[in-house]
Amino acid sequence: MPAFMHHRKSVRYLAFTFGIIMIAWLILTIYVELAGPPMVWTEGNPHSDQTALIVFDPDPFNNLDEEVCLSFARALAESNFHVTIMTASKAQKSSGISYDLYVYCANTYNWLPDRAILQFVQLNRKAHKNKPVVAITLGAGSTGHSQAYFEKQIKTSGGVIQSSHTLWLWRPNDETRPEESNKTIAIGKAYEWGLMAAHERM
Repeated sequence: MPAFMHHRKSVRYLAFTFGIIMIAWLILTIYVELAGPPMVWTEGNPHSDQTALIVFDPDPFNNLDEEVCLSFARALAESNFHVTIMTASKAQKSSGISYDLYVYCANTYNWLPDRAILQFVQLNRKAHKNKPVVAITLGAGSTGHSQAYFEKQIKTSGGVIQSSHTLWLWRPNDETRPEESNKTIAIGKAYEWGLMAAHERM
């Protein structure tokens, strides 16, 4: 086979392979960006005069977001907050209710926060205007751009960033504790941040 024919065949094979990869990536992106099921939990004293709303959109492959949010909620509840935890699809049906503290937890897909959370931030802008917001950005290990974008969206919608945090699935959440599960460390950090957030509101 002439060299140029072999080259053309190799180019077509590479183009075909690249096309398959891009189609698979597109399908995966669409799948993970679909809003999860509507769910709600509550923690703490329902008669407390301190209230908090935590919102996340569940990742279909890993429940780190849920575990982090529930851990943060338990810390708030132990600090005399009444906490409502909702998935984004549930929260969208309940937007506009006023809380003393908002916690928004976003997964990172393609270097950006997940679409469902961003939509809720805009939908809930009147309720969280001039209110304290804690932003938590989750990702595999590269969350810098996603975190900055998330913070900007919260600020431009009227929220006041009280604190902003990142947690990772693959990158160590604490390099001084290599023997511990990365997920366990993340859940523990979320609890600590919840205590800190409650203390700042006292």
